[in-house]
Amino acid sequence: MKRGFYIIMAAQFFSSLADQALFVAAVQLLKADGAPAWQQAALVPLFALFYVVLAPFVEQRPLDSINTVFPAVHHREIKKRVVLTPA
Repeated sequence: MKRGFYIIMAAQFFSSLADQALFVAAVQLLKADGAPAWQQAALVPLFALFYVVLAPFVEQRPLDSINTVFPAVHHREIKKRVVLTPA
């Protein structure tokens, strides 16, 4: 596989890791403040809601198009956030 594939996979891994770290930190803050259990339970759908709300602003493209996508994003020809996926 090409080097770009591993870079993208590493970026997605660290992005997911950061999401989970934020979630754990939010739960721990609620526990430390003595928040009711329903607030902790409400965090899961709230985090999922952001994925649904932000979905219209994301565009999925095949990983093979990386050489055309990067310059297009750099020149602001693509307005949405691009997620490259393996074909």
